Amino acid sequence: MLTPTFTIVDWIYVLQHVLVLMITLTRRSPEDHNHSFLSVTVVLVAYAYPYAQVAYLRWVPGESA
Repeated sequence: MLTPTFTIVDWIYVLQHVLVLMITLTRRSPEDHNHSFLSVTVVLVAYAYPYAQVAYLRWVPGESA
């Protein structure tokens, strides 16, 4: 069974992504922009994957290794 609450390791994992997001949102604008569908999709997947993985592992019952 998974732990019922976030531990310090879980918070470090989530906060590292929040830190990267904050750096991305507060840095100056780049000289060139790429707003293609592929580049936007890649960025969304890169940000969403770790959170989706944590949510999935908490949702699906499993065996501890």
